[in-house]
Amino acid sequence: TSTSIEPCIDLSLGLHKAPTVHAALGLFTRAELLKGEDQYSCPECSALVDATKTILVQSAPPVLALHLKRFRHGRHGAEKLGQMVKFDEELDLADFCAEDDAGDGPLSYRLHAAVVHQGSSLHSGHYCCYARAPSGVWHSYDDGSVQQVSAQRVL
Repeated sequence: TSTSIEPCIDLSLGLHKAPTVHAALGLFTRAELLKGEDQYSCPECSALVDATKTILVQSAPPVLALHLKRFRHGRHGAEKLGQMVKFDEELDLADFCAEDDAGDGPLSYRLHAAVVHQGSSLHSGHYCCYARAPSGVWHSYDDGSVQQVSAQRVL
């Protein structure tokens, strides 16, 4: 058994097989079998052995940033994934934390902002941002334009 603990400020989630943020978190924390070319190097005996690797949140941060990797690597290089990704205004991390060990941080998070890349390529496009004001009202920020928008448009 080997345990590594690293600070958690943000999580980088692959979306290739995940239609929702919740599903992406499930894939991120799913146990992965390391075998064949991916075998684990045992620090005690220096042998390559089959092992199971699991990533869980040990200590939840006060503010959670999620980076959604909207690309995949294929035969022709990297390509942008154009699928819609569903997410809710609330996210509970309890299912993705080490047992009884989420630290002092919150386990429930409320969405406050989303940065969106518009464009069909990894090499070009435009970014805009949606952010919730302290009053709870959502706004779209696009270059010099700020407009009030509905929560449904953000989600």
